[in-house]
Amino acid sequence: MWMIEHLRRHPKFMRYASDGNNFIKKYEEMVEDYKSPDGFEAWVSYLRKLRADQIEWTIGWLPMTEVIYMTASKGYLMMMGARSIQPYAPQRVLRQLGRYQVIPEEADLSNQVIELHPKATIPEALVQRDWNCCRYLKSNTQVPDPAKGEVDPNYVAWFEKSFYVYNEPEPEPEHVRPAKRPHVQAFDDKIQERLAWEERKKEYQATIHDLREKLRNVTFNNDLQAQEAEGERRRLVRENEALRA
Repeated sequence: MWMIEHLRRHPKFMRYASDGNNFIKKYEEMVEDYKSPDGFEAWVSYLRKLRADQIEWTIGWLPMTEVIYMTASKGYLMMMGARSIQPYAPQRVLRQLGRYQVIPEEADLSNQVIELHPKATIPEALVQRDWNCCRYLKSNTQVPDPAKGEVDPNYVAWFEKSFYVYNEPEPEPEHVRPAKRPHVQAFDDKIQERLAWEERKKEYQATIHDLREKLRNVTFNNDLQAQEAEGERRRLVRENEALRA
């Protein structure tokens, strides 16, 4: 359900806030005109042709005024399930949260998975501590158009590079592929840079608007003065002609 909602546009459901509607019951209505690909090859072909502007990056019934994006000490949260505890890094999916997507902290989270079995030790206190010390993105960090899915230009290059690395063929047993260098991203700085740029952009637009208004006023005054000068010239011509007569 979640994937299908992302893979098609349905603007009439996009409210970006919680309300009293039951969106589980409305799911069939939301996808009634959507025909999903049939079979593995069809899905591969469909996803390869899918463009960013054909994706619904956010879910209309998901409130975006305040979202959790990391804990106070690390860039992921622990999600407790019936069979395992899985690490979840919201900063990797900021577009789905209506935020500007920057390069996330690059780390292998597979070793953070905790499989649950009768003898497993559940770090309940650790999970609770992390959730009690979450960091939030406030409403003023939202992008102007949540459906657009804005990204940092460097993110596209990073994603393509990461996709290539993770999908390249495994090396021969006698060769060991060198480990990837950990990528440290100043996440908060990028967000703040983006917000600061938006504020400067608004100031620039306001300045341009004021300058255009001043230019229009100057042009109007010049035209008015030219008309007055032309009127005065014609008056003097008429007076001279009257004196000669």
